[in-house]
Amino acid sequence: MEYDENPRRQGTCMKFLSDFRALFIKTFLLAIRRPGQTAAEILLAYTFMGFLLGMRYILDRRRYGEFQIPPFRPQDALLTNWTGTVVYYYPG
Repeated sequence: MEYDENPRRQGTCMKFLSDFRALFIKTFLLAIRRPGQTAAEILLAYTFMGFLLGMRYILDRRRYGEFQIPPFRPQDALLTNWTGTVVYYYPG
């Protein structure tokens, strides 16, 4: 057996693909053996996604003025306020 001096080369892409293939086959076989559980998992995922989309529709930020951020106009930030100071704004 040949010893590889570089420890980073021991975890190659082929080892990853081999491990991924084994895990995929195991998960696929478990999904086939338990169709009810698989259907419930898919149904719960879609239910949760629908719940999130529904909440986004119900709690739309455009309806509430106190949650709105005023539009940023760079030309307003560069004007002086007549006291000799200039306010510069750099967003996030």
